[in-house]
Amino acid sequence: HTHCFCGGSVIAGNHTSHEDVTYTAYNNASSLKQILKSDDVIYAYLTNNITLDSLRLLESKTLYLCLNGHRITFDEYQVTLNNNTTLYLCDCTTEKTGTISRSGGKTCCVLVSGENATFNMYGGTLKNGNRTGHGGGVNVRAGTMNMYGGTITGNKVNTNEAHHGGGVYVESNKWSGVGKISISGSPVITGNTRAYTDVKTG
Repeated sequence: HTHCFCGGSVIAGNHTSHEDVTYTAYNNASSLKQILKSDDVIYAYLTNNITLDSLRLLESKTLYLCLNGHRITFDEYQVTLNNNTTLYLCDCTTEKTGTISRSGGKTCCVLVSGENATFNMYGGTLKNGNRTGHGGGVNVRAGTMNMYGGTITGNKVNTNEAHHGGGVYVESNKWSGVGKISISGSPVITGNTRAYTDVKTG
C-alpha cells in the first residue's frame, strides 16, 4: 500500500510533489493502538472496519492514517491530539467511503487539545459526533487544524450558544486556549446542527 501522504491530488495542501510512502496494514483495534505506543512516526492503513474506545496520540507522535475506504467507530471517546502531536488523515479510495464516526456518548470525532498539536485533513469523512458544548465534528481547543479535503457532516452539539459549531469549533479564549484553522482546496462542511438547550436560572 503506497501513495503520497495526502492520499490524493498534488494540489491538496502545502506540498508540491508526490513521493510515495509505504503504509502498514492494520485490521484491528489492538494492533493500531499498540503501534502508537512504540513508534514515533506511523504510516497506517485500514483493511477492516474497526471499533475503538479512543485513539490518543501521546506527545511527539505523528500518525499518517489512510482510511482506505473503511470506518473507525468510536464507542466512548474520540481521536485526541496532545502536545506536539500530528495527525494526517486521508482516504485513497476512489469511492471516498472512509469514515471516522461516533456510535454513542457525547464527544466529538477529533479533539485537538495540545500545544503544537496539528490535524491535517486531506480526506475521509467525520460524522455522528455529538457534544454537549461545542465542536461536534472537530474541537480545536488548542493547536491547529488544516483542512485540505474530506467531509465533515452529520455532527451536532447541544448548547445555548449560537457560535459553538456543530461541525467545527475553534477556541479563541486566551484563558482556556487558542486554536487555529486553515481551510483550502475543496473540503465539504455541511449538514451539521446545533440543538438549542434552554438554560434555566433560578
